[in-house]
Amino acid sequence: MAIIIEEEKRKINWFAIVINIFLIALLGTVIYYLFFTQLPLIEVVLPIRVQSLSQLANIEFDPQRLFSHPIYDILQQIIPSLSVTTSTRTNPFMP
Repeated sequence: MAIIIEEEKRKINWFAIVINIFLIALLGTVIYYLFFTQLPLIEVVLPIRVQSLSQLANIEFDPQRLFSHPIYDILQQIIPSLSVTTSTRTNPFMP
């Protein structure tokens, strides 16, 4: 009588193979977009309406002209101005 010894066949874990392929593809995509694509410039990303706001950045602001306007003469100061006083007490945290 002959004794036949067979090795067990290994089962293939398809789930692990699919997950590994997915992770490698994801890593490859991330590396491609991080290092090999050209970054769009800000002028390309911004819409035209926002680009027109750059004209507002060139407006000069003169506070003296603003506060000398007649509207500000009508305003009344209800709360008195804060006065800054220097303390004679020394700072304990300074060496």
